[in-house]
Amino acid sequence: VKAAIDADKVLEFDDEGPCIGGLDVADEGKDKHAATVRKGPCVRYCTAWPQGDTGEAARKAIGVFEPFAKRYGRIEVDYDSIGVGAGVKSEVNRLTGAGLMPRGIRFVPWAASAKVLMPEKRVNPFDKDSMLNKDYFQNIKAQAWYQVQQRFWKTWRAVHEKIVYDPGELISIPGDLPERVQLEEELSQAVFIKSTQTLKWIVDKNPDGSASPNRADSLVMAYWPIPSGALRYGQEILGV
Repeated sequence: VKAAIDADKVLEFDDEGPCIGGLDVADEGKDKHAATVRKGPCVRYCTAWPQGDTGEAARKAIGVFEPFAKRYGRIEVDYDSIGVGAGVKSEVNRLTGAGLMPRGIRFVPWAASAKVLMPEKRVNPFDKDSMLNKDYFQNIKAQAWYQVQQRFWKTWRAVHEKIVYDPGELISIPGDLPERVQLEEELSQAVFIKSTQTLKWIVDKNPDGSASPNRADSLVMAYWPIPSGALRYGQEILGV
């Protein structure tokens, strides 16, 4: 993760690509809402906040995303649509009906428990002996965290081993990002484990009772967008 800090400056690549956001809605207690914005391979904003119900969280998130919609003409936001996250759609619909929804922001539901994307493709597309996505990952959440992990791994190799990758496969986090340290910690705490029932890989985001990594979750959603909104930009966004 540390290799990705200002990687765009170190490796001299830009933020070419669509502007995509991720919104993770808090469940309860000390859990936080979180939002991330990325432009191409570069993180542009990430924040978390503890206050407010789902409707309030949706409105605050819209305030986070609106400047980027104005700057780039459009931002697509993948949001956690399961459980309390379902309230985001209701609030967006209410604001839209009242004529209060800013232009250029499109919300796309992102369900962590959904089936994997591109199920018939191999985990490693360059290895014919690699397992199929549907046989390897339990759900989109595991697949998404894996793909983001691969971005960090490739970025580390590009920085330290001078291996050349397409910048669209990498990730860069600004060194002056206000909540960078917290984001680093959250990205580093999740671990992969095998389901005892299916023997497929799943993600344990809270090992040893650690706090929910909401910032990291919102980043993962931004970097692994759901096809209903992302495929029209090209499959390179999906990491294939």
